[in-house]
Amino acid sequence: MCEYQALQSVSKQLAQQLHETQEELEAYKLHDEGNKTQIEQKSKKLEAARKKIKRRDITIEKKETEVGPLKSQVAIKCHEAEKLSRQLNVAQMRKEMYRSRANYSVTQVNKARLDAQRIDEQLHELQQASHTSIQELEAKIKAQSVIIDKLQSENAELKEEIARLQERRVVTFEAGMYTDEVRQCCLELLSMNVGVNNVDPIIRSVLTNIAGISVERLPKYTTTVQMLTELRGIAYQQIAEKLTETKHTTLHSDATTKYGQHYGCFQISTEDTSYSLGLVEMVSGSAHCTLDTLKVILADIALVSKEQQAGSILANIKNTMSDRHIVEKSFNQLLESYRAEVLPSVVKGWQELTTQEQTQISHLNNFFCGLHLIVGMADTAATTLMEWEEVHFDKIQGAATLPGYFTKKEAGIGIHAH
Repeated sequence: MCEYQALQSVSKQLAQQLHETQEELEAYKLHDEGNKTQIEQKSKKLEAARKKIKRRDITIEKKETEVGPLKSQVAIKCHEAEKLSRQLNVAQMRKEMYRSRANYSVTQVNKARLDAQRIDEQLHELQQASHTSIQELEAKIKAQSVIIDKLQSENAELKEEIARLQERRVVTFEAGMYTDEVRQCCLELLSMNVGVNNVDPIIRSVLTNIAGISVERLPKYTTTVQMLTELRGIAYQQIAEKLTETKHTTLHSDATTKYGQHYGCFQISTEDTSYSLGLVEMVSGSAHCTLDTLKVILADIALVSKEQQAGSILANIKNTMSDRHIVEKSFNQLLESYRAEVLPSVVKGWQELTTQEQTQISHLNNFFCGLHLIVGMADTAATTLMEWEEVHFDKIQGAATLPGYFTKKEAGIGIHAH
């Protein structure tokens, strides 16, 4: 086939050349008839070209004769190629179908795997939930068992209590000591400012008159005083716990004399509340005696807690509050000096502080109440008004004329004006 196509191409080229040569010959004949040599040469060339074309034609005919069977074979091959192409298309379509089926199968397999995984997770969760539920049920059963045991114990105690109540007798003393209920009752009465001599009569009166129950034995004076001491120890423990870490507290102090006895009281205030250190009988009302009394209270706090805590309570006091009495002012100076002696053993790194810092920490802020001055002015004014009424009036005046208002120590006009 390729040679045949090449021969056809060459034949076309020779035909073209022959045509061009004929045109040139005709041109030469028309324009230059006298140039016979050139015409002859062109004729020879033309003749040679004709012979060459003839030979090519013979070759072409021969090739065409040879090409005939080849064309038949080519047609057969083309038919076979078309058949194979159709078969290939069918195979490709089947391949695409099989690929789609495979992809679908893979998708189904993945989906099945995900479903299986989800089912496994759900099964695991159900197993955990079941395990948790079992544990919760066991815990509930255990808790219920504890509650049942507690209720049974309470039931037994209540039965015993009912039996005691039916006997109309209260057990107050067991195993060589007063019961916790009796001690708690005594402590609550003491907290309500009931005197130690009145605790026993009050308990007996309430039980006998209200509950109709008799009591054989109750704490006497000495035991009640001991309980009061225990109560004070508990209060001191609370003070130690609360005031050890509380900074910048304020110490309130005051003293008074009743029936020839001197009493002093101390109170420490924080930002939120106040704590009473107690009302203590003192030897005298001097500033030194007041400081010694405070030292005794701090020593008692150290006994029930820790010595370091008592020092911290003193170190945390930064302010004082009192009246304007000269004893209180002297006490503030003594307290500041004593506190300065205690600070080096309480404040960490005291020796590393500068003198100015030590002085600043040791200094106390002193505050004084002006109410005594106002009360004194009121007393003086009341006395003056009474004298003035006696001088200017023959009978009582103002609110003193009303029943229930007049007293011999008050001025009528002064009361009315008030």
